[in-house]
Amino acid sequence: MPKWESKEEYEKWKQERLKQTKEAPQQSPPQHAGPAQYESPPQQSTGTYSTKPEVGDSTLRESYSYAGAWIRFVALIIDNIIIGIGILIIAIPLAALGAVGGMGHGERAAAKLGVIFGLIGFLIGWVLSVLYFILIWSKTGSSLGMKICGIRLVNKDGGNPTGTEAFLRWLTGYFLPGIIPYLSIVAFIALGIMIGTNERKQGWHDKAAKTFAIRV
Repeated sequence: MPKWESKEEYEKWKQERLKQTKEAPQQSPPQHAGPAQYESPPQQSTGTYSTKPEVGDSTLRESYSYAGAWIRFVALIIDNIIIGIGILIIAIPLAALGAVGGMGHGERAAAKLGVIFGLIGFLIGWVLSVLYFILIWSKTGSSLGMKICGIRLVNKDGGNPTGTEAFLRWLTGYFLPGIIPYLSIVAFIALGIMIGTNERKQGWHDKAAKTFAIRV
């Protein structure tokens, strides 16, 4: 701290000090950069869209030729002939085996065992026929009868039916209509009429399984 000998010197020093303060450039406070500007990322839609049209869509109706009732009936007859031959191949040897095994107990016992073994063979053949339709539809889209007649079974996405869809189609179109004797004939006739008059040639079993029979 400086010392002054008189008041005049102090006043003189004070004025020079004020003068220096006024002449000194004033420093502006540091400029702070504003918040960084960021571009927001493009908004992506969260909706789910299916770019693959369905077989039943109007855009594809002209691209596919749906199989009608008569050609499908012919394919079913061919399949039933194949299945019937397969069942006989299984049932007849089993029936003969049962009859031979029961011959030691008399003719009546032999006949009874033959019938029992024949029914077992028939049941085995029936189970295999069910697996035949479900597996061949889900794996290739066509049973042997369908292949011969140029028919392929597809689901709404244009691929082979799933195992569930194939089973549902067999259950509603093959098994349930044939449970009640005599009425099964009426049911199959009604099914054929429905296929023949439907725009996409779908029976109730196709509608239940969401499948389509197309010509290939």
